[in-house]
Amino acid sequence: MSKLSNLRVIEPDTQLPPPDPVVQPHDGLASLFTVDQLASAHPNLFPNGKSKVEWWLRNRRMNGFDSCVIGEGKTLLIDANKLYDWLTKR
Repeated sequence: MSKLSNLRVIEPDTQLPPPDPVVQPHDGLASLFTVDQLASAHPNLFPNGKSKVEWWLRNRRMNGFDSCVIGEGKTLLIDANKLYDWLTKR
């Protein structure tokens, strides 16, 4: 038996559903996250924990991530709506 025998053929006229976005946009204050909250809320986007978000933060003025960040100094919040827009533009 062939290894490909269990594959299904999709007809050319068949419309596939759109892929689910990794980060869903939120509304209001529910869209503000700390680095830890963001990494734990979206483990598929950040499989190595918060290290990717921290790298984005360190380089935010070069990579454009500063548009997603609210605050200065130690306490930084990330706006999930702006993060979603930023990720889709990249």
